[in-house]
Amino acid sequence: SAVEFTASTRNTTLSKEKSIAVSTSPKLSREDFVSLGDFSASTKTPPQDVPGQDWSKVQVDSFQLEPQIPEGKESWFSIDNEPYEVMPIKVKLLPNKLSFFCNKEERLPSSAQPL
Repeated sequence: SAVEFTASTRNTTLSKEKSIAVSTSPKLSREDFVSLGDFSASTKTPPQDVPGQDWSKVQVDSFQLEPQIPEGKESWFSIDNEPYEVMPIKVKLLPNKLSFFCNKEERLPSSAQPL
């Protein structure tokens, strides 16, 4: 079984709310995990917004993950299909730390910005 975890933000100059949206799925079997991914990809719906899924959602300004790994065993996260060694991490929102520039035609209206 697996648990899907997502963290996203609307940290833009246009948004008033500066927080990280953290979502976790219920335990998923391999079959459910693959089905959820297929449905999400084909409908372009984020996994946490797929109807019928009971995800936990919370808004935070920081979070910490402390995985429990058996002594002497290696474990890896897959982030955007890149392997990362599992170790404790801290994530903190740094409002307005990055500036992005784009054409006016490419800019999303403030109401359409993804979470």
